[in-house]
Amino acid sequence: MKPWITRATGLALIVLAFAIGACNDQPEAGPDITPSGTPIPPHSETASPTETTSVPPALSPVETVRAWVDAQNQVVQGESSDEVYALSTADCTSCRDLIEPVIEVYDAGGRYETDGWRVDAARKAPDFEQTSAVLAAVTFLPGMTFHDGESEGNAYEAEKQVLRFLLIRSNGQWHVDGIEFIE
Repeated sequence: MKPWITRATGLALIVLAFAIGACNDQPEAGPDITPSGTPIPPHSETASPTETTSVPPALSPVETVRAWVDAQNQVVQGESSDEVYALSTADCTSCRDLIEPVIEVYDAGGRYETDGWRVDAARKAPDFEQTSAVLAAVTFLPGMTFHDGESEGNAYEAEKQVLRFLLIRSNGQWHVDGIEFIE
């Protein structure tokens, strides 16, 4: 091996060792002083860390629509409506108009036997920059609705629809603010 390669490799290893060593240096702790001049008692080294909540990554507009449909499907399966409402704005009357009748069926002792909705395709509308709209081709899957615990079920066939989801961005997250059926 050429001597200059050996020297360069050795120098690189020394620089790397110093850099790694510097990362582990702890600053010397002096007494913390409050504005009144009294020392702050030292923190316990054995104290457990406080719980923190992680912020979920922001969904894209199309991901928000898909997540909304997934959350709506959870409601149709008799699960919580918390997620679908978290993905909707408080002013989204069309969201409530789609979710509340489902909740009412379950409250009356009824149920749905379906897989709900399936997003076949979704994309930002051509005028997205002005409208914040996402277009989605959705299949309402076939199933049965039992309106209460004693009624016969009402069967329904699959139906394809194009929906326009109007979105609003708030606190770095997209929310559904309206759902329109396109004919």
